[in-house]
Amino acid sequence: MAPKICSFHPRFMLDSMNVLKNKEQVCDITLVAGEDEIKVHKFVLIAASEYFYAMFSSDTKESKTGIVSFPDTPGDVVKQCINFIYTGKVDFTLDHITDFIKASDFFCLHDLTHLYVEFLSENVTVENVAEMLSVALVYQKELLKTTIQIFFRENLKAFVESQELQSLPKDNFLYLLSLVKNWGKKYEILKWNAVASWIKYDMDRRKGVFDDCFQSIDLTFLPQQFIRENVVPETLVTDSRKCLHKIVCRDYALEKNPKVPPACSEQVTGIISCDKKSRTVYSYSLMEEQWSVVIKLPPVIKSDCLDVVEYTGMIYVTTGNSLFSYDGFEWKKLYENDSKEEYNRCIKCGKYIAMVTKGQAVLYEIGGGKSTSIKIERNGLWSSNTFAVRSLGECIYVIECFNNKLAFKINLRTLQCTQISSMPISVTEGSAFGYNGIVYCMLSVTIL
Repeated sequence: MAPKICSFHPRFMLDSMNVLKNKEQVCDITLVAGEDEIKVHKFVLIAASEYFYAMFSSDTKESKTGIVSFPDTPGDVVKQCINFIYTGKVDFTLDHITDFIKASDFFCLHDLTHLYVEFLSENVTVENVAEMLSVALVYQKELLKTTIQIFFRENLKAFVESQELQSLPKDNFLYLLSLVKNWGKKYEILKWNAVASWIKYDMDRRKGVFDDCFQSIDLTFLPQQFIRENVVPETLVTDSRKCLHKIVCRDYALEKNPKVPPACSEQVTGIISCDKKSRTVYSYSLMEEQWSVVIKLPPVIKSDCLDVVEYTGMIYVTTGNSLFSYDGFEWKKLYENDSKEEYNRCIKCGKYIAMVTKGQAVLYEIGGGKSTSIKIERNGLWSSNTFAVRSLGECIYVIECFNNKLAFKINLRTLQCTQISSMPISVTEGSAFGYNGIVYCMLSVTIL
């Protein structure tokens, strides 16, 4: 026959022990917190808490004296925890909430900690979300983290405009920035405003963190006009080479990220050119229909024989018999030829930057740092400068100036150069481009 269970007996026992505690009867432990002394029963603490079980199951000072001190914990907080042990009840309040969470976690009162987290999750406001975020991060409470992330999505603008934003410590602020990810243009703009506001609130101590904060902003979501009017003029940005480089690479990031939402897809494509007289690299935005200065060539680049290409945010400049790169931070010399010949054409094709001059091409492998020289001639015949160099598929096509009318093809897979059909006329100036399997030549001056 199955035993009968009295459903109210556990409640009766709990209430009885609480009555004994309140009357301070049969108590054998004294908890001291501030000026408060709380008389309790050792066996009740041991049964309810792993912390007290470990303390009183070994030969500790507290086990011998029966006195346990908590000098850094307010008396009201300790009383709340003990009241929960004896009654299973808790009176929630937002006052000293961090102390309550800390104490319940310290005493290993897991049920109480869970009740606090549920309470906080239901009562997050703009005024207390900074404190709630600290609790969630320190005690790794996933429910509270999720609640805060949802709260920020719905109330980010109000929080960014509040004074509470300024009180966030660095790690918490960076965590907040990490939450706002792939939310769209509106949120990335708010994110930028939050970074600028938080840094400037305590510029002397926080400006060193600006680079890390700025790297968390997805510039592909920011409209070009917003970047030009709000981000670029900011001194914090212009003083940081790392941030400037991120802006320079924005267009390339868009190219690599086909999942950018259509509302944010203000992708800028354009042309890059080098003016030999002013020794300045310019870019032309097809969206804005205007030219802008990218960078001035440094004094180390002395030759007037210049050609320039860009690739994944890097600028490559052919200067006479050398190849330089600019990554947004600094110029580097990648290649130098002892020959007196000057490379007057530069082009990107596949994984190579190709430099071409009279009778010779040098293929510089991007990332690999290796260079390969290839002769471009027919029976030693190649006496004049290159007229045009263009890439198409896996090949580079080279067309020669003046009387020779020669044209060649360099296969990038085999690294072999072969002559193709000669030009029907001789040329001195012009250009060429490849499209849909055809190399087109545009001539400005011909020699009949």
